[in-house]
Amino acid sequence: GAAGERLVFKKRGKPDPMDRKPTDDDEFRKRTLLFLVDVSGSMYRFQMMDGRLARMLEATMLVMEALEGLEGKYEYAIRGHSGESDGVEFVEFGAPPLNRGERLKVLQRMVAHSQFCDTGDRTIEATRRAISDVSGRGFVDDEEERKHLVVALSDANFSRYGLDPRWWAEALSDSDAVDAHAVMVG
Repeated sequence: GAAGERLVFKKRGKPDPMDRKPTDDDEFRKRTLLFLVDVSGSMYRFQMMDGRLARMLEATMLVMEALEGLEGKYEYAIRGHSGESDGVEFVEFGAPPLNRGERLKVLQRMVAHSQFCDTGDRTIEATRRAISDVSGRGFVDDEEERKHLVVALSDANFSRYGLDPRWWAEALSDSDAVDAHAVMVG
């Protein structure tokens, strides 16, 4: 242009594969995210003392609202774990809640499960299952490609059930194709 180089602020280096325009065969390029939320009885039981269930619900709503409109880049699911199950589906892959009413129903189902579920802790089993399920959703063959992601949120009430936190650390590092992280709520 008349005032100098038109692309003076052009980004240098390798292009980010997630920044290009999607095509019909890009389904495999979506980053798979699985959020594993604690909906155990302890979340409901200790809500009146420290508000942990409310924080879990707020975090879940934050995730759903943050990912709204980003279906072209991310495919996500929200799954719960409790003493009775290592995989309660709240949001399935490819079927995110479309509006505030549907998001509210997800939160209501989370509360109902935590209120009526059996005691126990299946955090470790749920984490292993989530990582296995996510890694089976697509192969990441290039270091430049973005890895799949599992985020496990839990109050980690391990001592009550005789579980060692190191077992959870091992479960979180089960797969090279999945970045897995733990968030402690409580």
